[in-house]
Amino acid sequence: MAYKRRLKFDKRIRFQKQMNIIYILLFVVLASTGIGYAYIKSNLNINGTANVTAARWDVHFTNLNVTTGSVTATTAASITDPTTVTFAATLDEPNDFYEFTVDVTNQGTMDAMIDSFSISPTLTTAQAKYLEYTVSYSDGVALANKQRLLQNTTETIKVRFSYIENSDKTNYPTEDQTFTIAFTMNYTQADSSAIIVNHPIIRYTVNLYSSNPLNIGRSIPNSIVKYETPEAALAALRLAANNNDIQFYLKHKIQDSIIIESYVGFIVSSEMAQANPGMTAGTYAIRGGINENSTTEKPVFELNKAIILQAFGSANCTNESNCGISNLTVRFTDNGMVMAFNGDWDCSIYYGGASYCDVDE
Repeated sequence: MAYKRRLKFDKRIRFQKQMNIIYILLFVVLASTGIGYAYIKSNLNINGTANVTAARWDVHFTNLNVTTGSVTATTAASITDPTTVTFAATLDEPNDFYEFTVDVTNQGTMDAMIDSFSISPTLTTAQAKYLEYTVSYSDGVALANKQRLLQNTTETIKVRFSYIENSDKTNYPTEDQTFTIAFTMNYTQADSSAIIVNHPIIRYTVNLYSSNPLNIGRSIPNSIVKYETPEAALAALRLAANNNDIQFYLKHKIQDSIIIESYVGFIVSSEMAQANPGMTAGTYAIRGGINENSTTEKPVFELNKAIILQAFGSANCTNESNCGISNLTVRFTDNGMVMAFNGDWDCSIYYGGASYCDVDE
């Protein structure tokens, strides 16, 4: 505890007020219409009306949301004009972060595409040992030039600033540090070189071990039912098990038909939260199949820990990786194994990435 107090006051990172975190440069598109004339010698009458719709460029920000768990901002993130987000936040100690998502919406009459993007300042080698800032789409897909933003569509951008946990305490700054950070995205009118953003999709399953365990790095066979909502998967497992107390299922992130991430999902109902002080109602998911037991940095383990502590509250946990009440227990290890179970059934992901639901034996 003494270290944390010292770190809070002596090693603090400040993000300065009025930062242009993301700025979209709007290109003015001028449309001109040329009229050609033909001389007709015959007595020929041509009557008609030509309508040309005005071109309109309108790419802007909407729907800004700060991520749960972020530090309290000294100046809350807000959209200060259609194309600018500003905020100020102080990160006091390692593992503090400030993160938000914001939608980029194209309400113009033409498709747009990313012309360029940049983030500044570039961190020095020393700074990169304790500070990280990342910008991506909300699902983790990297930004790239030429990515298309169709008219009347929206993409969600995620911006995150993190004070990194570091095993070598000498890597931390000895004085408060202030950073003014700017991320710039330039959109222009899309042309034939524009590319579609390849977003992964989320699907839910309750496949049984006897049917087919699913594996990260492989596709989901057609014989396995894929659900589009956690509620649908939950209902299917309850029906198969004849057990209405089941509150869990499997969640998969799929890209190019391949499973790239697997999770055990679980739901804390409002009734469960009311009956068990400390629990917070909501839908949660913890990631499995990532072996971190031989590493010093354990980002997946730490994220899973934060999720189940938020869901159950420490009063309902025997330790930071095992929380439960009478009809729902969630457990995970740093070798990639995660599971949720009640007295009879469980849904699990093992350290090799295989996942299935089955009767608890």
